[in-house]
Parts: sequence; structure tokens; C-alpha cells
Amino acid sequence: MKDEKNEIDKLIDNMIQNGDDFLQNLTPHLPHSIAESITMFNDSHKQNLKIGRAHVWTPVTVPY
Repeated sequence: MKDEKNEIDKLIDNMIQNGDDFLQNLTPHLPHSIAESITMFNDSHKQNLKIGRAHVWTPVTVPY
């Protein structure tokens, strides 16, 4: 299970980095108000990903 968690962490880190890169390339071409809104959305999305990382579902074995 430890390996799976590492893969999930890598995926989340990759999503955050790609979002930041996309935002950095996009915002110079947008009006200030839209760029500000997208930046706030990206920050919120990153926080949600970090929260999700902390609460990754782990299967529980139930004896029959």
C-alpha cells in the first residue's frame, strides 16, 4: 500500500505543478480581472488536492 500512496503523491504533485505552469503561461495573455480569478481558482484547487492527499482512502479488510 505504501507504493500506491507514493504514486498518488506523485500524481498530485504533478497536477499541482502542471496547473502552476499552465497558469504562468496563460495569465499574461488575459485581462487582469480574469487572470486574478483564475489564480484564485488555482490556489483553491491546490488546497483541495493537498487536503485530498491527507485523506486518501485506504481499504479496510473486514473479517467474515
